Amino acid sequence: PVPFDPLAFGIPPASLAAIEPVQLLSLEVASRALANAGYEHRHFDRDRTSVIFGAEAGTDLSSSYGFRSIWPSLLGELPPELDDHLPRLTEDSFPGLLTNVISGRIANRLDLGGANYTVDAACASSLTALDAACKELTAGSSDMVLCGGADLHNGINDYLLFSSVHALSPTGQCRTFSSDADGITLGEGIACVVLKRLEDARRDGDTIHAVIKAVAASSDGRHLGLTAPRKDGQVRCLERAYAQSGIDPADVGLMEAHGTGTVVGDRTEMATLTEVFAEAGVEPGAAVLGSVKSQIGHTKCAAGLAGLIKVAKAVHHGVLPPTVNLVEPNPYYDAETSPFRFLTQARPWAAETRRGGVSAFGFGGTNATLAMQRYG
Repeated sequence: PVPFDPLAFGIPPASLAAIEPVQLLSLEVASRALANAGYEHRHFDRDRTSVIFGAEAGTDLSSSYGFRSIWPSLLGELPPELDDHLPRLTEDSFPGLLTNVISGRIANRLDLGGANYTVDAACASSLTALDAACKELTAGSSDMVLCGGADLHNGINDYLLFSSVHALSPTGQCRTFSSDADGITLGEGIACVVLKRLEDARRDGDTIHAVIKAVAASSDGRHLGLTAPRKDGQVRCLERAYAQSGIDPADVGLMEAHGTGTVVGDRTEMATLTEVFAEAGVEPGAAVLGSVKSQIGHTKCAAGLAGLIKVAKAVHHGVLPPTVNLVEPNPYYDAETSPFRFLTQARPWAAETRRGGVSAFGFGGTNATLAMQRYG
């Protein structure tokens, strides 16, 4: 249970049953993010504040509506027990189902007049939303963006779909980059960050947790499948990000990998990162490599922002975070030559200039990565 007061947002309690919980909880998290940034009661230009979220359609409520509408055309009248169980269409149902209304409801209830839309790039959705948000700011179209990722998909359909591609961990534990890694553990979550241009944040006296230097995206191009990761596409994405950021990979102290815990995915990403960082002249063991999915599971559309928040806190507080469930690294990792090392306990990060990277990849061959650094 998550506390949600509909009346605080002007939503009639009777409407709640027809609204996807992801819309309501995204509104709650976005409101908290705005308050945390100091703008709960402080003036800001609402007309130039946008909302961009990463998410995907197809949650349990919409499936239930679909079931109700399809059953009669196939099998006749609904049995009474099903009729009582399934949701009924009301005037709140249509907007309550739409994925774009995740961002639209936030803009509506918080009275924000900038752009609002939702993007779907599978597990790269929230970093893709971040890419769009940063472009909105650099183009001058917005002065502030509430950027989020939302994923409450953990119904039986999700488990069946992930099982069909043999991606789930049969032991139910994410062991990213570990020798006994056996697949994904599904998580869920909603994340939201408040973004502004650096010079505006300084001018307005905002608390600045970290500075995003670049966000880049790429596609895998022609490939045998649409679900298997491809090194070439990931390398292309990383190279674009570091070229745009002006950051030398040799100066990156923390790399937050997509790192889902699948054997093929982890091996491909390790090969990608090793190639890019080794070619940049990074010394063996110079950068820490990890994945927050070992702690919270794979939150899919919200995963990229979960990684961003982890790295932002790391560069801000000067702490290198650990990756749990990793006892013995996978055999494809060579400690003597790899640019990376793993931590199983948090360590101080004493470097004056702390820089980190975050990657997120999705089905369909979509890749996104970012480079960021400590403010100051």
